[in-house]
Amino acid sequence: MVTATITLEAPLTEVMGMGPSAGHVVIHAAAHTTMPQIIGGSHATVFSLRTHLVRVEGLHVMGGRVAFDVQVAPMGLPTMEMAHVHGCRLEAQTVAAVRLHGTGMDESMLMLEHTELANLPIGIILDDQTAGGVVMAECEFLAMDGVALGADVLENGNGPMSMLWMFRSSFVNGETLARKRRGAGSGR
Repeated sequence: MVTATITLEAPLTEVMGMGPSAGHVVIHAAAHTTMPQIIGGSHATVFSLRTHLVRVEGLHVMGGRVAFDVQVAPMGLPTMEMAHVHGCRLEAQTVAAVRLHGTGMDESMLMLEHTELANLPIGIILDDQTAGGVVMAECEFLAMDGVALGADVLENGNGPMSMLWMFRSSFVNGETLARKRRGAGSGR
């Protein structure tokens, strides 16, 4: 059995999408036996998600500073669409598996499901610096193993919502499941 491996020689371009009328961008592994490996090396990010309308599934991302960096501008339409990472394995990033952040009116939202996070200093960073925006992660069926800090939440915005939901998940061989800090700019 051969595992497909892609080693990044340069950072990948940001995943932007083509707007709500074009539908979702799907990044999906076609392998049916093993997860293809994406080797991030020492790059700052492996995937930079900049649209609500993206779905990434079935990849084993190793290395890089951050596997998924999510910062999404507002769509201008009332929507609950969010970027989606499903059925992946995120391992050995040097900063965090996922960094979800926003400034201004950003609507950075991510659904993270059925995903393994392993051998990391931090599983998820949620950094809300918005002024009227939203930063939220909905996490379900995560398996964290060897993750020192499962989630690091910094509330320093004054938008309607900073949110981290994590349910039906496991956390083993780590130190702290979650930490929440509130900055001076927090309106909550």
